[in-house]
Amino acid sequence: MIDSYQKISLIKIIIKIFKNLSSRRKRQLGALSFLFLISSFSEVLTLSSIQPFLQAMGETNNQESLISLLFIFIILLIISASLRLLTIYLNNYFAASLGNELGSSAYSNSLSQPYSYHLKTNTSNIISTIVTKTSSLTDTIRYLMLFISSLFIFLSIFFSLLKINFSITFIISISFIIFYGVLILFINKRINKISRVKSELVIQQTKSLQEGLGFIRDIILDKCQKTFENEFKWKDRKLRLIDAKSNFLEASPKYLLEVIGITVLIISSLVYSRNNPIEVIPILGTFAFGIQRLLPPLQQIYGSYVFIETHKYSSLSVLNMLENERERELNKRKQFKEDFNNEINFKSVYFRYDKNSNYVLKDFDLNIKKGEKVGLIGKSGAGKSTILDLIMGLTKPEKGEILVDGKKMHEKSFKIEGWYSQISHVPQNVFLSDQSLAENIAFGIDKKNIDMKKLKEAVKISQLTKLVENSEKGFFAKVGERGIQISGGQRQRIGIARAIYKGGKILILDEATSALDTDTEDSIMEFINKLNKEYTLIIVSHRSNTLKFCDRNIFLK
Repeated sequence: MIDSYQKISLIKIIIKIFKNLSSRRKRQLGALSFLFLISSFSEVLTLSSIQPFLQAMGETNNQESLISLLFIFIILLIISASLRLLTIYLNNYFAASLGNELGSSAYSNSLSQPYSYHLKTNTSNIISTIVTKTSSLTDTIRYLMLFISSLFIFLSIFFSLLKINFSITFIISISFIIFYGVLILFINKRINKISRVKSELVIQQTKSLQEGLGFIRDIILDKCQKTFENEFKWKDRKLRLIDAKSNFLEASPKYLLEVIGITVLIISSLVYSRNNPIEVIPILGTFAFGIQRLLPPLQQIYGSYVFIETHKYSSLSVLNMLENERERELNKRKQFKEDFNNEINFKSVYFRYDKNSNYVLKDFDLNIKKGEKVGLIGKSGAGKSTILDLIMGLTKPEKGEILVDGKKMHEKSFKIEGWYSQISHVPQNVFLSDQSLAENIAFGIDKKNIDMKKLKEAVKISQLTKLVENSEKGFFAKVGERGIQISGGQRQRIGIARAIYKGGKILILDEATSALDTDTEDSIMEFINKLNKEYTLIIVSHRSNTLKFCDRNIFLK
């Protein structure tokens, strides 16, 4: 979460957005800017043609000239409108494409962050940033482009009106600028607060949804739906009211300005007409048309500013995530295989999850030979899962060293991505996606690239054959979200099948058979016990029956 007291300027947001543009997007931005200039020029031509047309209307004997000027005016009006429509379309398309690019990059970045990042970061923060806040960033980009195009158009119309009549243009412009300037000064602190609160509420709203759906079984049993409903309703209502406030602040000045603009125009024209009464109608008509063209871009400039300011904290969350992406890419190693030939050594390892917490491991030593079957036993909180995470390279020790065949695991020379390919891990709580059995076993592999021979072997070993045979779709039967359509034992067997399919030579079972009946567990463990010495087995379990296959057991206090 962004520090509530951190001050963020609009310029900083723009710079960060520009830094994250690809070369292709920068070229598109340049082309759009050129289109903005052409559109602005068309507005100048349209406005310049209105005064001669109105003057010709006053000359009853000049019908031929009137028709010509009318024709020119209509053509210019059509060209101007067409360019505005094209600008709006391309602006929205550019913002949507860029938003998709940035959102995909943010998601890619979150998946590629180290495990320690995910231990410290709430998933609701990540989800809200990628889904909701990326939409805010997309809209911010769209409004930023609208701000630029409207500024071009406003300045073009402004300078055109100055040439027609400096005094009236100056009075009207000063009135508008003072009005918007005072308004921005008045609402700036309020907008900044709205932006901070909105960014936090988006996270809280996502968190409420996750918790409600995640605890659905307990919610039904405890009949506490109302508690979760009220919590979500309260957060959602605050978010909707904030949106209502920002939308009001964004849209309301337009109606006040219409009154101010027309009033100033009439008074200025009447004062000017004392000396030139005949010219008042063409001038009044020209400025009425000019104000009608001037107000929309001026309002869009102000509205864009309000929107960008309102969503700046949400936008910054995404942009900060993208900056983490660049740091990750700088440290990214080529994915070669890291061999394991001899042993894993822990030397005086210290580890804790937070600097303010106690050490989970303190001056801890461990040696695991290749081909060994090692059991880890201990009370909850003794550090069993922590040791597994350290062995897998997912976390780093605060002090001490972890060596693989004498090489320090967390030095640049060690290919950690290659080490991951050696690991086949079966956790106690196996995550299953709402896909088929085959896709859950061949995790992370496209359906068309699944090796059916390896799949069948993994299914057979993990004793999932009956599940396949009893389903009409066989290997491609859906298991439901988080495996809700199958039993807990079947979920764990899918986890074991996944590890076997991957084929890693270091097999790690973290309470992986706790939901299995004794016969099924014995059958699977007998197969694992028969694995050749190329495989190293590390087991965490509270069952002595599971650990009887181990060469040695390590008791953790």
